[in-house]
Amino acid sequence: MSRARSHAKNMIALLASSAFARGLSLVALAISFKALSQEENGVLQFCLRAGYLFALFTEFGIRGYLVRELARVRGNHELAQDLFARVWNARLLLVLPVLLLNVVTLSLLQYDGRTVWLSVALFVYYVLDSFAILIKFAFRAYEQMWVDAVFSTLGRSLLVAGLVSLWFSGTLTLERQALVYIASSGVEFIALGILLWRRLHLSLFVRSHVHAMMSAVRTSIPFAVVNIIGTL
Repeated sequence: MSRARSHAKNMIALLASSAFARGLSLVALAISFKALSQEENGVLQFCLRAGYLFALFTEFGIRGYLVRELARVRGNHELAQDLFARVWNARLLLVLPVLLLNVVTLSLLQYDGRTVWLSVALFVYYVLDSFAILIKFAFRAYEQMWVDAVFSTLGRSLLVAGLVSLWFSGTLTLERQALVYIASSGVEFIALGILLWRRLHLSLFVRSHVHAMMSAVRTSIPFAVVNIIGTL
């Protein structure tokens, strides 16, 4: 297969999986609307958006930086591992401060404890989801787009399956929905982490210096500006 045909095939797979995953996300929201009261739906939608926006500030545009730089050094495993470790650890370093910012912001705005808890739970979901996406982007740098296509579908399928199960059992509460969101993204993330080690031989558990991590964050700022402005 020629390089052009390979790229075209990968692009088609990504587009198809993205469309299917978005369709499954729509199904998940439809189930929530059907099962919850109007007030609970409002709480869920607010917490989904708040969790997503806060999680966005842990990503900081670093995925685009990873793909560009990893594609350049992928022939050298030592350099590839060092780069991935810097990006991965920089992401981890940002999670706790942003989580605290989430809690403090909603508390200062005088949201009730249940809303704050749900926002934190869905923040965890979006962080796990973004970690999974980061690993998918690493595979993109190695031109293995099938990983993105397969696991994007898998994660959303698990989410819908969990919500459907709770719906038919009559136990689809807000709290259980949040746990299903976390579980579906957690399973996808763990499976991707294992695949990353098995196929690319890149580990999630490599230490790196804070200076190197901050350098990766600074370099990714142009990507972050585009991502944040576009999302807002």
